[in-house]
Order: sequence, then C-alpha cells, then structure tokens
Amino acid sequence: MKIYRIAFVVALQLLAICAARFGNCETQASAGGKAIKITSPSFQEGGNIPSKFTCDGANSSPALRIEQTPPSAKSLALIMDDPDAPGGLFTHWLIWNIDPQTKEIAESSAPAKAIQGTNNFPNVGYGGPCPPSGTHRYFFKIFALD
Repeated sequence: MKIYRIAFVVALQLLAICAARFGNCETQASAGGKAIKITSPSFQEGGNIPSKFTCDGANSSPALRIEQTPPSAKSLALIMDDPDAPGGLFTHWLIWNIDPQTKEIAESSAPAKAIQGTNNFPNVGYGGPCPPSGTHRYFFKIFALD
C-alpha cells in the first residue's frame, strides 16, 4: 500500500535563505520580520495526499495558497520534493518566475508567466507522488526572491 504524506516547508530568501518546518498546516519561516506561508485547501499537512494528486489518480497538481509574501519580493519559486525516494531527494515540481502578487495556484495549473522546470521523472511540470513502496513525505517549499 502506498501512503503519501504532505508537509509544507517555507523558505524566505532576502539575501539569505531561512527555512523551517513546523507541525501545523500553516508552516512559515521569517527573515527581517517578514513571513510567508504556503498551504493547500486540498489536504492537511501531515495527512495523506488524495490519490487524484498522485500517479494512481489524475496526477493533477494541488491547489496552493500563498500568504504574507514580503513586499520586497520580486519573484517566487516553488519546489515540491520527496526526501524519502530510494535514490535520494526526488524533485516532483519546480516553478519559478512566479509573480509575487500571486495568492493562489489553482489545481492542475501554474501561474501565468511562471516557468516550470524539468522534474526527476523527467518531465516539465508537475509529477505527482508515485513511490515504489512504503510511506513517503512530500515537501512544498516556497521561496520569496529579492
């Protein structure tokens, strides 16, 4: 049985990267008194990822919410990865050049004008969880770039 677990990790880069992981759904990190948060209405942190967002389902990217982007941010970047992959860290989704005014990323989409990179499948765009066995954790990391 495959089990997909979700965690939100937020990193804020304003000259340096600060990263943190907390036990609640509204994970946040801060630098210079500013905070940025990433959450999803599709699942809770620490819970299972619904199959529609995995290779066993529609392989759709989940809806995400971004809050409290620092005013000095010029761009956002998003990385989804699996640290439990047999070969080491496995990247499922890379997006950069996200407008810092973005508050939501709709399900099965990427923000306008954002660039999606090649994941480790290797395909461009989102590649949902698809572990060969066991329980894996999946981290969504958001970066505010100056």
